[in-house]
Amino acid sequence: MNPKSLTYFSYHLLVLLLMMCFCLSANAADLAAQVILAKGQVSAVSTSGKTRSLKRRSKIYSGEVIKTGAAGSVQLRFIDKALMTIKPGSELSITSYLYDDGTRAVSKKEVVMNLVTGGFRTITGIIGKGDKSAYRVQTPAASVGIRGTNYEIQQESSGSFVMAVYVGGISVENEAGSIDLGLGSDFNYTRVSPGQPPQGLLVVPASLTTNV
Repeated sequence: MNPKSLTYFSYHLLVLLLMMCFCLSANAADLAAQVILAKGQVSAVSTSGKTRSLKRRSKIYSGEVIKTGAAGSVQLRFIDKALMTIKPGSELSITSYLYDDGTRAVSKKEVVMNLVTGGFRTITGIIGKGDKSAYRVQTPAASVGIRGTNYEIQQESSGSFVMAVYVGGISVENEAGSIDLGLGSDFNYTRVSPGQPPQGLLVVPASLTTNV
């Protein structure tokens, strides 16, 4: 190979290596969670619209949408040690999950998720135990903020959402009103419908005991 050809080859090899490093760095920066267990039909839709099936050890990235089939469910461990089980028939958008676990340089800690349909149960991680304004879950009926907690959300057949707190507390609010659950509040359960204020419940809603 003559020097000119060698130079051309070296240049393109360098470009390829730089592109690979860039892709790896981007993926590392965007990593949100890893699958612990997947049952039935479970998939992730990337920001580019590509769908892939999920299995144990699959990686989940910030910006992806997780979907479970009618008999599917998935357990996730997030980068800040949060744990979540996404229930059957669910769609959850992980809009933003930012945290520096020592392998990336992220100055902002943030969790923003959108539960489109279905439900989940979660034990929050380091982000959920810090600044409560850094954690927000949106549903079609209300948004949820937390104060370091173990809580659950489930959509009912009517379209309403029921929520429960087992440890810690959450704040549920929409344009019609708000309610605090747990941490010395009057209620640990609520039901909220779009456009209606959240209603406190004294007993656990049946939909939380049947959809697990």
